[in-house]
Amino acid sequence: MRIYALKNNEESKSASGGAFPTIVSAIARLYPNDRISVFGATFNEEFKVVHSRVVLPQSIDAFKGSKYVYSSVSGIYEMVEKDITNGYIVVFSGTPCQCDGLKKYLVGKKISLEGMVLIDIICHGTAIPIYWNEYVKWIQNKFDAKLYDFSFRYQQAKWKRYPVKASFITKENTHKVVVNTHEIRSYTRLFFTNMIMREVCYSCRYANINRVTDLTIGDFWGIEKVLPDFPYTSSVSQVLVSSGKGTKIIEMIKAGSDATLMECMNEQYLRYQHNLNVPTERPFKTDELKHDFENNGIEYVMKKYADLNFRGFIKHIIQKLLRL
Repeated sequence: MRIYALKNNEESKSASGGAFPTIVSAIARLYPNDRISVFGATFNEEFKVVHSRVVLPQSIDAFKGSKYVYSSVSGIYEMVEKDITNGYIVVFSGTPCQCDGLKKYLVGKKISLEGMVLIDIICHGTAIPIYWNEYVKWIQNKFDAKLYDFSFRYQQAKWKRYPVKASFITKENTHKVVVNTHEIRSYTRLFFTNMIMREVCYSCRYANINRVTDLTIGDFWGIEKVLPDFPYTSSVSQVLVSSGKGTKIIEMIKAGSDATLMECMNEQYLRYQHNLNVPTERPFKTDELKHDFENNGIEYVMKKYADLNFRGFIKHIIQKLLRL
């Protein structure tokens, strides 16, 4: 296992330091004569979070950015199997459990993993999709418009606590963009109560440094203390390298000029990565929230548990003024 800090200075759409597009670019250079398909989480037409496929040089923009929902992989493992069988180099990114599930599926089908690159995330836990789906319905009704883009971590907002941006098309066919308002942020606040996670996330067996993938990416929390000589202190990715294949990709990144890369030679980083040590704890009000949701709906839950109320609005304004 080797640990790196990575910053792509030209990348602005990814949630942290632009590790994913940097890695995909390196893979394209590593396999210049091969067809390469990339699988990742995106929004479908109904704005549900699903895995989908593109073939390079198609854009991977839809896969960039955090999505605080468990994505559907229905039919995706079969698509990966078909691509590998047809000679593609396959890049699959997802949660650790999705990646491990894919590996087991392919091994069961006696498909070689040689032509596949697996990339997982340092996972905090994934939300049960119904909460996000109901939030989407609620926010569209609230603004009387159709959602067509959503960023859980909109970097340009210059806001340290997970700024969001929602883009709508109104009934008059005009565009409406809402950035980091109290209402728009309500789902993010609900997510970070840790009460809407899938039950299995509270006992996740992947919450450690024994990775099942070639590369693991996440935010490099505490970098100013762990790697004080790194030239950046914010929006930096942490990359864990767990295989020879991953090492080759890192070497290709080093040979390029689109990213700043520095190896971490100590284990201090583990102090700042809770989910590389233990799973997210199950809050004691989790069952209460689920009961309230089933009986009263998403707005009631956001008001009760995610400060979608006057007190929460005042708190939001104060934090915005202080740029916290």
